[in-house]
Amino acid sequence: MVDLVLRVLAAYLMGSVNGALLIGRFRGVDIRTQGSGNAGGTNALRTQGWAFAIGVILIDVMKAVFAVRWLPTAFSPAQYPAEWLAVACGFAAVCGHVYPVFHGFRGGKGVATVLGTLLALSPPLLLGLLAIWLVMMFVFGFVGLGSMVAAASLPILVQVGAARGWPVWKAISQLREMGLPIEAQTNRGYRLSTPCEPLDEKAIRSDFAKEISNRTQLGIVWEIGSTNAALLESPPPLPDEFAVLMAENQTGGRGRRGRAWQAALGGSLCLSIATSFEPLPRDLPALTLVAGACVREALLECGVRDISLKWPNDVVTLSPSMQLVKLGGILAELRAEASGPALVVVGIGLNLRLGEQTKKSIAESGTLAGDLESLGLDAGKRNRAAAAVIGRVITGLQRFAAQGFAPFIDHWRAADVLRDRPIRVLDGGSEREGVARGIDAQGALQIEDAAGRRSAILAGDVSVRT
Repeated sequence: MVDLVLRVLAAYLMGSVNGALLIGRFRGVDIRTQGSGNAGGTNALRTQGWAFAIGVILIDVMKAVFAVRWLPTAFSPAQYPAEWLAVACGFAAVCGHVYPVFHGFRGGKGVATVLGTLLALSPPLLLGLLAIWLVMMFVFGFVGLGSMVAAASLPILVQVGAARGWPVWKAISQLREMGLPIEAQTNRGYRLSTPCEPLDEKAIRSDFAKEISNRTQLGIVWEIGSTNAALLESPPPLPDEFAVLMAENQTGGRGRRGRAWQAALGGSLCLSIATSFEPLPRDLPALTLVAGACVREALLECGVRDISLKWPNDVVTLSPSMQLVKLGGILAELRAEASGPALVVVGIGLNLRLGEQTKKSIAESGTLAGDLESLGLDAGKRNRAAAAVIGRVITGLQRFAAQGFAPFIDHWRAADVLRDRPIRVLDGGSEREGVARGIDAQGALQIEDAAGRRSAILAGDVSVRT
């Protein structure tokens, strides 16, 4: 806030000082002895002539334009959008010239500054005030009435600022905090820095195969805590039927072991797919791996390259320095009843496009994050990507229910980024180190210790040792 106040004061003072120095340099007249704004124009008209009077008035008009248009555009800090700062600077400029109105309506300063401010903020309002100003100039004079009009213009300016900047600014700030890339353009408003396609049920369904569309309920919400949690609390779909829930903004997204999942608004896919199994597949612990293989297949179809899978639930790529870069994650959860089908929910989060600030925020949690756009995905076509992922996962779940993990092993092994790399596994309070040797037929991770002994890891956090 201190930064904002300093910029507002600079907007007012720089225009005044520069104007005075300019007139003094080229005319040899100290403008400060003539007053300023319309009062200065009146004095100058009587003592210096029309040309000088117009020059004095133009200085105040240009000062306000400078304060409102140029300064915020050039120096607006990131936390204060340029349009909001323009309103604040304009308000400061007008207040600096209207203060005599509180002393018996003497002096009449402010009209020219009001005009310049409105010129920079709202040209239509300028025309009406310009007409009033001309009438005052040729009929009534500036003193007295000029101050009253200047004072009356203040609430107009505030209203313009409120209508154009303040409520919009709050909403824009919230969207930016959610990760949506928005840039401000002075006198034009706001726009997305990069195209963003809203999730659309009709567009997604149009890319489904008919047999999948007929078996799937699809819902899209603006904001939700967790799509997984919502489906786990909902009535389960029948076996071989599916419920899909997608969210533009997920405030309580979860990864494995309760970790938070951060997603950028408009630049990610957050969705969950629910179905019921009866009976339970024999390889149920491998469900997360099945979903991972299906997601990877869908992304490859969408043009993504160089993507791998990290046991048990991450979609990753390798950086030039061979570090693992996380592109997405999968969380499978089960709700089993004493009798009847078991409800299974597969949550999927994918980074389609991440801004640098979002990457930094994720990095603070210890995860190196990347996005699929950098690997060939057209992130502007979110609905196409969503349809491909949902369709592949649903088909995979159907196949998994009938055949288990066997049809997916080869694909998963080909995409295994950990194989033959030194790893560390944390499981509860225990820690194990060794070399990853792929997965077995049930999807368990094989680790080989220094003595050459192999063992199966069914659960745990895996990291690559450097």
